[in-house]
Amino acid sequence: MRKARRPTRPRASPAANWRPAGADVAATVGLGMAFLLLYGLTAAPSVATVFDDSLEFQVVAYTLGIAHPTGYPLYTLLGWLVTRLPWAEPAQGVNLLSALFGAVTVAGLYGVGRQLTCGRLAAAAGAVAVGVSPVLWSQSTIAEVYTLHTAFVVVVLWLALWAGEAQSRWRTGVRRAYPLAVVFGLSLTHHRMSFLLLPALLAYLWWAFGRRFRVRHWRRLAGLALAPLLLYAYLPLRGMFTSSLDGTYVNSPAGFLNHVTGAGYNVFLAGQAPGIPPRDASAYLELFLDQFGPLALALALLGLAVLLRRRGPVLLLGLTLALNLAFALSYRVADYEVFFLPSFVLTGILLAQGTDALRRWAGRVLGRLRPGLAAGGHLLPGLVLLIALAPLPYRWPEQDRSQAWSVARLGRAWLSSAEPGSVVVGILGETTLMRYFQVSEGLAPGTELVAADDERVRLDTVSWLVSRGRTTYLTRPLPGVGRTFALDAAGELIRVSRPQSGEQGTGTEVAPGLRLVGWQWTVGEHRGRANLSLHLRWNAPHGLSEPLKISARASRDGQVVAALDAEPVHNAYPTPLWRPGEVVEDYYLLEMPVGDPGGTVDVSVVVYSPETGAQRGQAGLGSAQVPPSPGERPAAEWGLRPAATWLSDGTRLVGVSLAPRTQARVGETLPLGLLWRSRPWSRDSTSLMLRLTRRGGGTAAELPVALELGGTRPSGLLRQDLAVTLPARLESGTYRLLLESEGILLRWGWPPLTRQLELSVLEVQGRTRLYERPRPGIGLAATFRDRATDQDQARLIGYDLQPEGGRLRVILYWQALGEPDRSYKVFVHCLDAGGEILAQSDQEPDGGRAPTDSWIRGEYIIDHHQLDLPEGSEGCVQLLVGLYTADGVRMPATADTLVLGGDAVVLTGSRPK
Repeated sequence: MRKARRPTRPRASPAANWRPAGADVAATVGLGMAFLLLYGLTAAPSVATVFDDSLEFQVVAYTLGIAHPTGYPLYTLLGWLVTRLPWAEPAQGVNLLSALFGAVTVAGLYGVGRQLTCGRLAAAAGAVAVGVSPVLWSQSTIAEVYTLHTAFVVVVLWLALWAGEAQSRWRTGVRRAYPLAVVFGLSLTHHRMSFLLLPALLAYLWWAFGRRFRVRHWRRLAGLALAPLLLYAYLPLRGMFTSSLDGTYVNSPAGFLNHVTGAGYNVFLAGQAPGIPPRDASAYLELFLDQFGPLALALALLGLAVLLRRRGPVLLLGLTLALNLAFALSYRVADYEVFFLPSFVLTGILLAQGTDALRRWAGRVLGRLRPGLAAGGHLLPGLVLLIALAPLPYRWPEQDRSQAWSVARLGRAWLSSAEPGSVVVGILGETTLMRYFQVSEGLAPGTELVAADDERVRLDTVSWLVSRGRTTYLTRPLPGVGRTFALDAAGELIRVSRPQSGEQGTGTEVAPGLRLVGWQWTVGEHRGRANLSLHLRWNAPHGLSEPLKISARASRDGQVVAALDAEPVHNAYPTPLWRPGEVVEDYYLLEMPVGDPGGTVDVSVVVYSPETGAQRGQAGLGSAQVPPSPGERPAAEWGLRPAATWLSDGTRLVGVSLAPRTQARVGETLPLGLLWRSRPWSRDSTSLMLRLTRRGGGTAAELPVALELGGTRPSGLLRQDLAVTLPARLESGTYRLLLESEGILLRWGWPPLTRQLELSVLEVQGRTRLYERPRPGIGLAATFRDRATDQDQARLIGYDLQPEGGRLRVILYWQALGEPDRSYKVFVHCLDAGGEILAQSDQEPDGGRAPTDSWIRGEYIIDHHQLDLPEGSEGCVQLLVGLYTADGVRMPATADTLVLGGDAVVLTGSRPK
């Protein structure tokens, strides 16, 4: 007999056996509420940035303006709604909008994991790992567009899987695909990266339903996806009344199209953008390790291997991940991390998949060993969930912006410093900051704000305004303005005015030729941080030829508590530009350090030379009483990049000043700030080492660092300010600046236990070296010897003379015989017939571009000098050339023609043509 044929089963859908239960709904809502609370507690309370998109979105949302390309109409309208919250500042409302969508992202990730039939703990582990990742957390605390985009990505993926679940019921699948099309269309009104979802969606729907979707169904889906694009009509409608903050939006068909497509940003896809350092694969790997850690990434790779066995989900998730990774890797911008957010979201989904696969495998293995142990496999997802939650207490202080008031304080201070009816000229971000407080709080409504990013345009604008009698202020120093106008500090602003006739001033002479006419201070407190506003009035009766710097200080028991060093008038008005008798208003804001207990401080000013550091004078201004400063987030307030590393005694490295990647030149000195937090049991001192190594191995420099903790503040904070000088003999290349400890360093990252912590990757640009012997016009053989080492260091092999009118160009050709450990200067003296010096040039070789401490034995150096001869002179009869140290001691020379004393070589002179 013929066997009866089994009925064929329809292809299994991605989650055919899963239905949302009450526990899943509760878990989804619970995760969303938990992360909304987390992001809300750490969100910025007001404006928190000046020079990025966050401030722009806060102003645009509140005023219903036009954002930068692609316009972001959906985000603008949603932002306008939350700025009307009665209990939140408008900027805070937009920050909380990002927190809301960040929480939706985390909750949606759990739903996607469950849709893929992952266990509850596994799905929660993937969602939590993404939720506490630094990049998503950072974007959930400020007004930015990226969390709304990740929320759209997660919701679109969930709706696609939900539609694909009805694979065997294609009519139900059609109905479920309709909301998918609408949500996808809405995502297109927000961020153009949403287009990267389209290929995966089409491929997945075709796999699930194929030809069962009729042409009319595809047309309806296309119509539903395109309908939300009508939101872009907001741009031309609002463009009838306003433009973008930078004025680049043109309300025309061509301008609308360029704005919506973001055509101007395509330059970042066309190769290496100017000013953006190149990144290798290790930088991207380190980025993922910082977000998830090695274990989570390994489980995500396992999840990808499992997903490859499921044709439908791999089309949807795998293709989406591939396209987003390809885009993020090729988009060369400074803040490249945020464009990896969709990839991080998908990594969380793969992590849930891998954790669930590991649970099932462990359950089978344990069940074979002993049937009662099969349930033990369920402990693994719980362990992964705990590991995902582990960085939460460490990342909280790094991501917490809840006390970030400094930008808001600055914006209010600028507006309060301006007189009614005046004009403040600054760059776009600064004027946008002031505009926010004008429209949201009604501060200084009569003050006109003018944005001018280009320095020449800014100078022309200021000149035009002052010439018409307008009271004009600057937000920052402007080269050239002090030569034409008088400058004064008006609080945080710089007042520009016409020069007035000076008078002989009275007052206390603090430094030779510099009088302190008057002073006053005001003690204040802002958000738990005490400050002292110091107003000074200077007078130079006869003018000043020497540039001077002012150090305003607050001291306690002989120790400086707070200090601010600057040239007068916010570094905008150097003392040589002062007119005789002019009274200059100066201002310094001293902020007490976080953790300062308050009490009496002695106020003083010190005047010194910025070139030599020599003190020219000082004056005590009395004592002031300041309140305690229990402020938070010292790393952010001191402009440091948060870190999470512990010494073996529990001392924590809180922040680092250098960026993760820094460009520098050989011989350059990089300021390095390290902020530490000690514990009661911390040792009084710790021996550390800064090591500069080249990628691939080899130490380039070492700098011992002594960490003294005995004098820490009551809060346990210690700030170290170091100077890292790059060796002048470094070759061009990539170097790592490492902090090395004798003991073990514990860090959040990979590896967790180490002795070396990478502080920054330095892209060092060395100088070009010449090893082929040049051919000077006049040959010579003069050798110079170092007195200290008694070794030959340099040989002058020849020179060229090029008379040009009243100038004489002297080109010297040196050969390095040694590798000096200090820098020498070259002098060229032009002598007349009587042996008098007519002109001279003193500089490091080649104008400082080839200092002697950068020489490598055997190389040749071409050294250019220019002598400006006095009018009417007959030119140089002789030229004297030599080398001398910083203390003025000349190097002895050996040559056929030497001056008396043997420390200079005599060259034949040249008369001008």
